[in-house]
Amino acid sequence: MRGKSGAGMNISGKRAPVVAIDGPVGAGKSTVARLLAQRLGYRYVDTGAMYRSVALAAARQRVDLRDEPAVVRIAESLTIEFRSGPEDDQRVMADGVDVTEAIRTPDVSDGASIVSMYSGVRRAMVAVQRRLGAGGAVVMEGRDIGTVVFPDAEVKVFLDASLDERARRRYEELRGRGASVDLAGVRHTEEERDRRDATRTHSPLRAAPDAVIIDSTDRSVEETVAAVMVLVARRQSASRGGLRAVVGEAWYHFWKNFVYVVGRVAFRMKVEGLEHVPKTGALIVAGNHASAIDPPLVGSVLRRRAGYMAKEELFSIPVLGAWLRSIGVFPVKRGTADRRAIRRSIHTLEQGGILVMFPEGTRSEDGRLRDPEPGAAMIALRTGAPVLPVAVVGSHKILPRTARWPHFAQVVVRIGPMLPVPRIEGRLDHQVLETWGRRIMAEIAKLLPEDQLPIRESVNRES
Repeated sequence: MRGKSGAGMNISGKRAPVVAIDGPVGAGKSTVARLLAQRLGYRYVDTGAMYRSVALAAARQRVDLRDEPAVVRIAESLTIEFRSGPEDDQRVMADGVDVTEAIRTPDVSDGASIVSMYSGVRRAMVAVQRRLGAGGAVVMEGRDIGTVVFPDAEVKVFLDASLDERARRRYEELRGRGASVDLAGVRHTEEERDRRDATRTHSPLRAAPDAVIIDSTDRSVEETVAAVMVLVARRQSASRGGLRAVVGEAWYHFWKNFVYVVGRVAFRMKVEGLEHVPKTGALIVAGNHASAIDPPLVGSVLRRRAGYMAKEELFSIPVLGAWLRSIGVFPVKRGTADRRAIRRSIHTLEQGGILVMFPEGTRSEDGRLRDPEPGAAMIALRTGAPVLPVAVVGSHKILPRTARWPHFAQVVVRIGPMLPVPRIEGRLDHQVLETWGRRIMAEIAKLLPEDQLPIRESVNRES
């Protein structure tokens, strides 16, 4: 058996990680693993396709699947390859024949569960899987990747979902391929396969002790991919940074907690809607900008670390610039399409992080919401990251733009429900950017009191 070879080193010259994704049928492993590999630039290996190919070959050769020695001989002699298709999709080749669609039928799926119980079949498959992942930079999904194939994999995920949800997904998949199936029957088949996979003698389905269990029942595909991206990013950061990364994380959280305490004590800060902040996944936090204290206050209430942009001029001030960089703030040239800042923003989100943005681009003169610049909408549409609207209420009274000294007044940080944003490839025209920019601002406006709304919206609200 053969597979595509590829470099396994990252830009630092160190071996890129193996990402092992295990879990039952219907948990979303294939979709998540394929997208994850695309985002990371890694090789994707669907090990389930190997067992399906063996089952299909046995059926085409009219070999009884209960004849273990005969099935093992097929597995040992079958040449399986993964190739790129014309649309950059992965094609599965068995002895030179494209079987990508043929191995996805219910009968072959059930047969794969049977042949995978044979130790000889698993030995043949595991040997190939280890060769494919030997160089790292691979996302491999299956049933025993983190427990048997790569027990030392740098990132291990056990992707699960409720039986009802997995059956529904499988039912929709089969119906989409034209199969005549009923939901109850699919559920029964999935339940039986779960039993076989969990109780087989060789390599039973189970989560590795050090695997991170992710339940995809109520998560979108993008949210699940983002959660795994976070794990990969942490592993890469730890391997690159070591003690420096740990110190940097501690330094960030020290200042975050310091600002939070100051906000609570000095400004009697209240936080509303914190339940809307997701625990994992890429996120753009978009807020109004009425005062210089808005960015640190918004960051201080988030449970997760966030990245920020700040105008380039601030970084020319020696002490301030060094401090901003030390907590992960990066410069942006305002009024221009700053490609470096855009790339940094997109990278933060693709790693499953949080990016705090202020769509107005600069502070408001009177505390009222201004029209948006296109930057926040553009980055959201480029990445498909959801937008979390935030309103900082009252900060313009504490430190207005023209004030030399702060005044003391109460601040409320209001967090609204997430706004889903589609991921759009290719050119973004002005109309699309303007439409989404105004949608983001409209969500922020819903959280603001009347005296911080634009005059036109304040009048409309009164009428």
